Amino acid sequence: MAKIIKKYLPITLILLAATFLRFYRLKDFFPYTIDEEYLSQLAWTIVHDFHVIWIGVSAGSTNFYLGPGYIYVTAFLLWIGRGNPLALAYWVSFIGVATVFSMWWIVKKAITPKAALIASSIYGFSYFIALYDRHFWPPIVSFTLLWMAYFLWEARKDTRWLIPFFFVLGVSLHLHLSLFVCAPIALWVVLRNRKQLRLSTILLYVISYVLAVSPLIVYDFVHNFDNLRAPFLMLSHSSGGSLNLVPRLSTMLIVVSKIVDPATSTVFLGTILVLFCALGVFALRKKIPSFIALSLATFGLLTVLFFIYPGRVEEYYLIGTFPFIAVLFSYVLQSFVPQKPLIFLLSIFLVSSIFMLATTKPLYNAYSQKEKVIEAIKKITKNEPILLNTKGPYVFDGGWHFLFTQAGIPVTQGSSSEMYNWIYTQYYTPPTRAVYTVILENKDGGVKYTINPNIQ
Repeated sequence: MAKIIKKYLPITLILLAATFLRFYRLKDFFPYTIDEEYLSQLAWTIVHDFHVIWIGVSAGSTNFYLGPGYIYVTAFLLWIGRGNPLALAYWVSFIGVATVFSMWWIVKKAITPKAALIASSIYGFSYFIALYDRHFWPPIVSFTLLWMAYFLWEARKDTRWLIPFFFVLGVSLHLHLSLFVCAPIALWVVLRNRKQLRLSTILLYVISYVLAVSPLIVYDFVHNFDNLRAPFLMLSHSSGGSLNLVPRLSTMLIVVSKIVDPATSTVFLGTILVLFCALGVFALRKKIPSFIALSLATFGLLTVLFFIYPGRVEEYYLIGTFPFIAVLFSYVLQSFVPQKPLIFLLSIFLVSSIFMLATTKPLYNAYSQKEKVIEAIKKITKNEPILLNTKGPYVFDGGWHFLFTQAGIPVTQGSSSEMYNWIYTQYYTPPTRAVYTVILENKDGGVKYTINPNIQ
């Protein structure tokens, strides 16, 4: 019994710390923006009156629509939460902890137990990663990519592992297009092991993938394959202008630095960390584990995708690199840093993250901020119908309409109407007359609201 406790105590403590960093002050750091509202609106139509949908949300500026899988997940969560979007926050925080555990289990098997503890500590203790693990969209990318990499690692010796890989690759089209970066690695594994392949195994690859993407196949078949052709049309109409590589490199380096020190993140710190990791891997190149090579390949492909993407890029486009950054750093640290100094550094890392989490003000777009505003407005309007407007464009200041209606305040129309009227009228009949006009404005100190009675 003592041996079992000693064996699993470190990862237990890491998971407890990771859980605290992802669940403490849950409402204050769960952003509820237009993205979460859009998914909630679509999902609530399914909860309100179940119907089959064959397509999901648009993937950035590609005009390609993802599958409906994540909308069904959202619908299930809202059904459990009886329409309360806080159910989404619990889900993503749980996925963040599951990613920490997955990293420990996979790295322990693929590299060493020591590297597993370091990797799960880096990912689990990072305040920056913990905050992203509270976003409903798209932290599940990290979890999915990590397991896709593991399936590919196992497939080097047994190609049957490509069966779950191709299923998850199909599922990726329901989550995020960046997950498809593993496809070239899978092709390399297939070609490398082509002599081991059997027709029955290849058939199972196809079946598992087709099963996962079947809703998209149905949609494309009915709509003249418009969705399938969308990325190619985007590339053919691309201007071919500058991709602004320097700003993108700067963004990438700042993201790396934020993982370690979000308070004073700089390009300089990111450069130092990348060089440290790169030189460490290079120094160990003669005995590099295959999973590290796979992590490097995945990280490299994600980085290339980030640089060549023809549309506007955002910081969160790099979220898929987070687990592989942790894995690569764990490999270098276990090789060059003694155990006691390493434990000390990771302890300081954890303490600083807890301090930041405890002292940082709630996000301006957090669920808690919106909940307080809605409760205050509710006391004045007494659940009478309102006209709901935002001072700025709803695409930036959104996330309100669904919360108001779920709180029992009828909304006639407003800033969200142009974007969401076609969705919410499927489950909600807006009143024809508003008793009050509510105007919301995002300010540095929080959300400012104005309530004006409508004179009849």
